[in-house]
Amino acid sequence: MNRFPRYIATAFLGAAGWAVIAHWHGSAAQADSTYTYIPTTTKYIVRSANIGPESFETVRMDTATGDAWYANAGKWVKYPDDTPPGNGTYDFQFLGTEDGKSYNLVRTDLNTGRTWFISNMKWLLVAEQ
Repeated sequence: MNRFPRYIATAFLGAAGWAVIAHWHGSAAQADSTYTYIPTTTKYIVRSANIGPESFETVRMDTATGDAWYANAGKWVKYPDDTPPGNGTYDFQFLGTEDGKSYNLVRTDLNTGRTWFISNMKWLLVAEQ
């Protein structure tokens, strides 16, 4: 066999092997390690998260009012809010739970730090001490 094709094959297999090793030994992904808030110049933020192996949820939020909706059968359904947030600058974090049965949704007013979370499909204000 000609030496040149053997060199090419060896180089290709070596590079592929190093790519596999680097992938296996790379750092583990962490859900919040690189999370950044979106600049507040947008009117709406839309995010999706996997819920289990074959399902996902999608949420839309108005960045000025904090109102949020979830997608259900092709329609936006508003999350109820016992403590309406009022005007502000809002963003949210949206992560599927590890068990794949639910999700965590947290809304924050970036100006005041007031924070809400979803419980039983309704916003609850996190109390200040």
